Amino acid sequence: MKHALIISDKKPGHLNQSIAIAKIMNWEYTIIDVKFKNKFCQLISYIFDFINISVNFLFSNSNNINNCDIVISTGSTTYYANKYFAKKFNVKNIAVLLPRIYRLNFNHIICPKYDFPPKKDCITEIPANICYSKLKCNSEEINRFSESFEKNNKKYVGIIIGGNSSKSKIYPENIKKQINNIFTLTPNHGHWITTSRRTPSNIEQVIEEYKFEYKLLYSKNKNVNPVPAFIQLCDHIFVTADSSSMISEVISSGSANITIIPVNNKKILNKFNFFIKNIVDNGCASILSSTLNTNNKKINSEIIIKNLLKDL
Repeated sequence: MKHALIISDKKPGHLNQSIAIAKIMNWEYTIIDVKFKNKFCQLISYIFDFINISVNFLFSNSNNINNCDIVISTGSTTYYANKYFAKKFNVKNIAVLLPRIYRLNFNHIICPKYDFPPKKDCITEIPANICYSKLKCNSEEINRFSESFEKNNKKYVGIIIGGNSSKSKIYPENIKKQINNIFTLTPNHGHWITTSRRTPSNIEQVIEEYKFEYKLLYSKNKNVNPVPAFIQLCDHIFVTADSSSMISEVISSGSANITIIPVNNKKILNKFNFFIKNIVDNGCASILSSTLNTNNKKINSEIIIKNLLKDL
């Protein structure tokens, strides 16, 4: 079995995509955290990469690695280290998302369509972020979903609330109207809700005002992820439009209808809005409105990745 070295920048939305590749390919893997020593070192890495200089004193890492069969990383602060370790161990490497500024001389670059990648032999374009569909729900708390699902014999709605980002913001008055709208659209459903690590306290305070059959506030319970259960059991999932990772996860597996909850974008023209428009146009999701729409076409990037990497 191949052993992958995964370079992490500690961002879950990035790290999970690298892990997903290893799991899809059934590779063992080791994760190391890598960080540039300072901003100047990151700037120097662009220059060194351009002139093909590979050194490790620009960054620090959390483990001593002796060997690996392949290197995988996602995120701008990981790509230089990715190339360093691939060269050190004389193995092939994979970059997830488009490595802007750095040379595109990875063995494979897998990036979503919204990155607008150039046409290049080493680049494979996929419709959404990479997700692993066989996530296990092994928490006792998550198992309550199955029990409730079987006992009550009714359909359920899952609501996934994200948070603020550099590109968008969620306002309490808006999310309150949107939750009210969801209850109005789904009066005969049970309702589950979860927040994320980026959900601000003022949004969680709004959520506390409502009665849900299941409610998980990330600030109070950081060790449980109910999203896989939502995907497996819900008839309909509503997810805020602030995270490509969250949206990619719910449109990649299960059978739920998906509705995007709009957020306030700081810029109308950005690649994330293009991503949402694309999945809506392709029938993978709809935008929250006064009508309950049923768009549930799924994107299976696992097949693309298996075929792409089968000979590594």
